[in-house]
Amino acid sequence: MNFDPETFGSELSPGAGCGPDLYDTEPAFAALMDACEEMLPERFGDFDRSEIEFSDIFKQMEGFLKQSRDLRLLAMLAQFALLNGQLHLFANVIRIIRKLLEDHWDQVHPQDADFGHMERVGALEALNNRPTVTLPLEAAPLLKTRRSGPISYRAIKIANGDTTPRPDEHTISLGAIEAALTSGELEQDVIEDVLRDLAELPDELRAIAEVSSAKLTEAEAKASPPNYEPLMTLLQEMSAELNLRLGRMSPDDAEAATSEGDEEDATGTGASATSNLEIKNAAQAKLILDSVEDYFSSREPSHPALFLVRESRGLVGKSYLDALKILMPRRFDEVALLLGASGLQLSNDRLIELNEGEESELGSIDDFSVLVIENRADAIKGIAAVKGYFSANEPTSPIPMLLEEAQNMSSGSFTGLLNLFLRPEDE
Repeated sequence: MNFDPETFGSELSPGAGCGPDLYDTEPAFAALMDACEEMLPERFGDFDRSEIEFSDIFKQMEGFLKQSRDLRLLAMLAQFALLNGQLHLFANVIRIIRKLLEDHWDQVHPQDADFGHMERVGALEALNNRPTVTLPLEAAPLLKTRRSGPISYRAIKIANGDTTPRPDEHTISLGAIEAALTSGELEQDVIEDVLRDLAELPDELRAIAEVSSAKLTEAEAKASPPNYEPLMTLLQEMSAELNLRLGRMSPDDAEAATSEGDEEDATGTGASATSNLEIKNAAQAKLILDSVEDYFSSREPSHPALFLVRESRGLVGKSYLDALKILMPRRFDEVALLLGASGLQLSNDRLIELNEGEESELGSIDDFSVLVIENRADAIKGIAAVKGYFSANEPTSPIPMLLEEAQNMSSGSFTGLLNLFLRPEDE
């Protein structure tokens, strides 16, 4: 089931438009959307695809798309496609969205012009969701051979030493990957289809952002167009890496292709001051968190990532003991530093004494540009930059852990995030 872009990217029939809003006319549609929302993982690492009947869900979605062209349903379909490891289906859904926005902006659902297209932009922003788009895209099988099994971009990154595998994660060596990809076992048409999807997806996403920007500006809507720059960059990196491992591109050419894509993104629609972040010290990282906090507090005050950003900002420059006191206050009095198996320890009182002293300087912010964050994608990119800085320069800080959680909840709904705040009741 590939969802043909020519079929689903056009009117139901010539002159028939995009059909009714099924939220108003079909209770089963709302039930499906609510059920799918509940199935979306908040953490991709905990996701078990065997618990979902994807074929049944895709069949239901296809039935509803035959009745109505709806961006909310398409955005959900795109996420489920990647959660099921189907890159080509994801690519076709993106093509459908682009065609509908370009050719049927006024007819496609949700038709929320009276509300500044906020719901429509919210649906499009779901494509920036880290646990349901970015991470499953990295893990999606690109090609598969009998010798190697499925080969994903994540598998290549692990083999190349760029990513650390999870304890229970199956890995394959880089030599085995390259041998499998160049063994002649793969059909040429299969390779070409994957490379075509990876090559075309950045342009499709750019077109979605551009038409959204133009139409929103024309309507003087307050909503900001989606910014797919990080997702486009990831796709360009995946394309270059796969071409390199297939022997179709030299290492220099692969690096140049990725660099050209970065330059193009930096000058394209939605580019902002977050485009090339280079954080040199904790003070600069704190400034970025200030900007991210300002964005969420003014534009998305209900977003729970605001709590994590504020907490992270407050932990900049704090000691390990300070962090323990903030993050586990009920057990802080039990904290002591155990010195091996000797039975010796630094007691809680002694740790508190050793923790006293003046706060260290965080560094200079001279000549560091203050970020102007215009949309959620910019905010998430700022979060990623700060997380990367502390992961590399202060790995004992809890800040990367907090910001990882903020990334994971980037596009969650109210009900979808409830499980992060309420523990399941005992049966």
